[in-house]
Amino acid sequence: GSILHGKSFEQRQLKKQQSMRDSIKERILARNTLRKSRKLQQTELFRHLGTEAIGKVIEAMDYRLFEAGVNIVVQGEAASELMVIMGGTASVLIDGNKVRSFESLDIIGEGALVSGDHVRSATVAADSVVGVLVLGRDRYEEFLGDGTIVQEVHEHARRMSARYTLEDAGLFAGEGKRVGVPTPPPGPPPSSPPVIA
Repeated sequence: GSILHGKSFEQRQLKKQQSMRDSIKERILARNTLRKSRKLQQTELFRHLGTEAIGKVIEAMDYRLFEAGVNIVVQGEAASELMVIMGGTASVLIDGNKVRSFESLDIIGEGALVSGDHVRSATVAADSVVGVLVLGRDRYEEFLGDGTIVQEVHEHARRMSARYTLEDAGLFAGEGKRVGVPTPPPGPPPSSPPVIA
């Protein structure tokens, strides 16, 4: 009895250790993929950051997996995390209606970092197993505090987020407007802060 229990415990421990190693490998691969893609630099919030600062942000991101059928975020809920889909596909739903699909390197919730009262404008549901890198508002605020992200860029992103929230309020599936992923407005930005390393 106790020998069998011991082997079973040992097997569970080995399986747990292998799972942790696999998770670490997935996180490292996801971070490297995001770094090489330069996707964060295409957002209002991170477009002025230099390579070193972007690297710092990416290294602070956690890795999570969502099973198929699970809601990654839910419309109407308070939001405090930015997520980058690193694998799998997901459906974007507004009031239960699918308005688009997300796939690798699509970004969810930039506004969640810059606005303390941000509410998710859509539900994002995993269509398959979805891996995401996540940056929480607490880590983002640390970057604001240490100068990695400058206040002027933060304020500009906050204004853009408020504008997008108003656009999202009037969004319906047939309009084909963006959902949850800020894109720069037409024309030059209101100010162009220097690139921060």
